[in-house]
Amino acid sequence: MSDWEDDDDWDNSDDDLDERLGLTKKEAPPIFDDEEEDLALIEKNKKDKETTAKLKTKGNALAEKKKLEQERKAEEELARKVMELELERESKMTPAELTLLAREREEAAAAEQVGDLFGGVDDNRKKSVASTSEDKLDLKDYKDYLKHARTTATAMKNNGKIHLTAAFFKECIQQSKDVLDDDAVGDLIKTLNVIKNEKVAAAKKKVKGQAQKSKKDKVAEAKAKKIHEDTFGDSNIHDQYDDYADEYEDDFF
Repeated sequence: MSDWEDDDDWDNSDDDLDERLGLTKKEAPPIFDDEEEDLALIEKNKKDKETTAKLKTKGNALAEKKKLEQERKAEEELARKVMELELERESKMTPAELTLLAREREEAAAAEQVGDLFGGVDDNRKKSVASTSEDKLDLKDYKDYLKHARTTATAMKNNGKIHLTAAFFKECIQQSKDVLDDDAVGDLIKTLNVIKNEKVAAAKKKVKGQAQKSKKDKVAEAKAKKIHEDTFGDSNIHDQYDDYADEYEDDFF
C-alpha cells in the first residue's frame, strides 16, 4: 500500500482538495441595500400608524357610545324625578291652582307648536342654552363658586317659580352631599332657619299691617261720614222728606 493511500488527509472530497490548493471561490457576503432597508422601515412605520389610528378610532367610538348611553340614562333619571316632583306638587294644589296649571301647560304647548311652524326665532337662544348645559363647569375657588351661585340665583329670580327653585336646591344639595361634612350641613340648616324666621316675621308684619290699614280705613270712613252728616244732614232724613213730597204731589196733582 502506498503512502498516498495511507494519508487520511487526501481522502477528502474534491472541495477540500480545491480548498487546500487555493482553488476554492468564497462566496461574497450579502450586500444590504440601505435604500431598500429604509423603505421597509417606512412601510412598517406606516402600517403601525394605521393600526394605531384604527384602534384609536375604535376606542373613540366606544367612548362616545358609552358617553351617549350615560347621557341617555341621566336623561331618563331626570325625567323620572321631574315627573315625581310634578305629581307631588299637583297633589298639594287646590282645584283653582290645578285649573291654572292646566291652562299654563296648554299655552306652553301652543307656543311650542307655533315655534315648530314658524321656528327660527328662538333657535339661537335654544342652541346657546344647550351648549351652555353641555359645557363642563370648572369651579376652582370662592370666586368661581360665588359668581356661579349669583348667576344662577339671578336666573331663578327672573323666572320667579318657587317650586322650580326649591327643586333646584334639593337636587343640588342631594347631588353634592359627598362633598359636605357635618359642619357644612349644620351651617346650611342655620342659614335656612334664619331665612325661614325672616319669612315668618315678614308674613306676620304684613298681616298686622293689613289689619292696621283696615282699622285706619274704617276710622277714616266713619270720620268722613260724620263730616258729611254735619254738612248735609242725615241722608236717611232727606230720603224721608223726599218720600213725603212724592206722596203730596200724587194727592193734590
